[in-house]
Amino acid sequence: MAVKRKVPARDWAFGIYDPDEGEGEYITIAGLTSFEYSPTKESAETTDFDSEGWDEHIPIGRGAELTFEGFYVEDDGGTRDDGQEYVESLAEKIGPEGLVVLHMESPYGGKELFLEGSIDLGSIGGDTNDATSWGFEFEVNGKPMIDDPENGGGTTE
Repeated sequence: MAVKRKVPARDWAFGIYDPDEGEGEYITIAGLTSFEYSPTKESAETTDFDSEGWDEHIPIGRGAELTFEGFYVEDDGGTRDDGQEYVESLAEKIGPEGLVVLHMESPYGGKELFLEGSIDLGSIGGDTNDATSWGFEFEVNGKPMIDDPENGGGTTE
């Protein structure tokens, strides 16, 4: 029987698809210190006189958002991390150009998802003795996929 382990958050892998990178690769993002995957649900109210005072609903929509926090990263020459720089460029896109695929995978391979969505860049800053903060939100567009849509897949969960 396989040993069940608690999964350190730091061991999850994340990448953003870049069609201009090699044969279409997922770029890793440096400096991340935390992530949060937040599923959402929208309900249609169905309570009527026959509900005997109990609220009733039907789940009518589902979605998700990921929030990433970390530190601003650049080398001694001022060159930014490729992943952070790419995320920042995507945060300026409008329309279909603003949609990108994010890949997330648990360290032991139990969970792997490909998520299409858009990016909203977070605040950058800090106090006198802080490392500069950096982060972004990723709003999922449509159903999560278990196969890579950029490399011949796209099967939804």
